[in-house]
Amino acid sequence: MTLARNPEAKGKQKRRHLRFRPGPTTMALLNFSKGGQATWGRRFEGEHVGLVESESIVGCGVVLISDHPPAPETKLWIRVGEIDPLPAVIRWVKEIAESVYQLGIEYSDGAFQK
Repeated sequence: MTLARNPEAKGKQKRRHLRFRPGPTTMALLNFSKGGQATWGRRFEGEHVGLVESESIVGCGVVLISDHPPAPETKLWIRVGEIDPLPAVIRWVKEIAESVYQLGIEYSDGAFQK
């Protein structure tokens, strides 16, 4: 199997982990309140819902519709699909349309550290 390089990726940081596409309806629940603490023992309820566009062992890409996007380095708790909520950090934010943002999220759980 041969992988083609993206010609526009020149100068960009090389990815250290394989990315894969989630199911077309995989959603992420995001919780920013109080440092994004999960409420263990109770049902996790996200303040925001986003569509997961890519996943890896260390994080994910999420598309979020919001009038007030989160800033890079914002800490949160995230639940992707059916996995348990994880602490995470937003590494980058890109506006892709009016009030539509693409977020690069890195899990900060010790099990996923570099």
